Amino acid sequence: MTSMPTYRSASGSSAEDLFIELFSDTFGAEKAGYLYSQYPFSDIYQNSRFADFLIENGGRKVAIEIDDEASHNPKLVSQNKFCDDLLKQNSMIYLGWDVYRWAVRQIQQQPETVKDELRVFLGQHPSFKEIEDYLPTQRGKSLDGSQLELKEHQKQALAALEKMRCNFETIALLYHATGTGKTVTAVMDAKRFGKRTLFLAHTVELVDQATKTFRELWPRATVGRYVESMKQGNAFVVCGSIQSVALNLERFKPDDFGYAHTREECEEKLKVLIQQLNAEQKTILDRLRGVPSPEKLTKKQRQIWEYMKIYPDETNYSTIAKGAKVTRHTVAKHFEMIQKMLGP
Repeated sequence: MTSMPTYRSASGSSAEDLFIELFSDTFGAEKAGYLYSQYPFSDIYQNSRFADFLIENGGRKVAIEIDDEASHNPKLVSQNKFCDDLLKQNSMIYLGWDVYRWAVRQIQQQPETVKDELRVFLGQHPSFKEIEDYLPTQRGKSLDGSQLELKEHQKQALAALEKMRCNFETIALLYHATGTGKTVTAVMDAKRFGKRTLFLAHTVELVDQATKTFRELWPRATVGRYVESMKQGNAFVVCGSIQSVALNLERFKPDDFGYAHTREECEEKLKVLIQQLNAEQKTILDRLRGVPSPEKLTKKQRQIWEYMKIYPDETNYSTIAKGAKVTRHTVAKHFEMIQKMLGP
């Protein structure tokens, strides 16, 4: 009987994990999510290569290589290996990337120096952003939750999440470099918790990737997609895009899910989208009630509107008239209409 292959996350070594920690200490934990681990590219001869890390900063791509002496010291490696390393670096430069390299020994023994150099090379206040249209390379392996080999940082994250729940804390921020297995960690945590799950992502590709991972690691759960024309909202695990879910919020109850996972960038986009939807809904309702928009108010009506917007609980006509610099009669005439405009 053939044994099930074990799954390993993309992070290549403990030294690379240590670099992620240094990077987080330097620029903040939330910035680590912009690091792409084992980023795939092709050299000038179209051979497949992987950069240890890639990050986009101010419109430029920056490759970061972590070199251990056994694999990169010219005195210890073969001539072919040495030349191959040079080809890899030259190809990255040819692609227009900035390339920075640190030795494992530096990261282990001189962490503060590495942090200072990161600030010099990337800036005190860098402008990191997501690399568009990137997904970590997918390997054709079947995943099995019972035989999954988690990396140390994933085990620590799961233990920390469990501890938080024991302390009745319900919200957590998980940060790891892109490609180091955040989705796997989220799936395993949701599986351990065992409640109905909502997983939100901001691209269709990430929704599809999460759906596949949930189905492979949690085979007993029904997993549905909620994106574009596919609306499988009755599944035990729903993997959806923030756009599709936000546009159909009325179909979900507040207590439909016991576990929710969303990427940090999704949360901000979801807040903006909900605000836009609420504003559009209010505009439609106002139109149906015959309530004009602020742009269509007369000068005096707008003065009253501006005052009542600042002091929504004020109902005394004389006080409003004095603050809006209009007559009490004008306030009495328009008060009810403007109150409807401002809403409850």
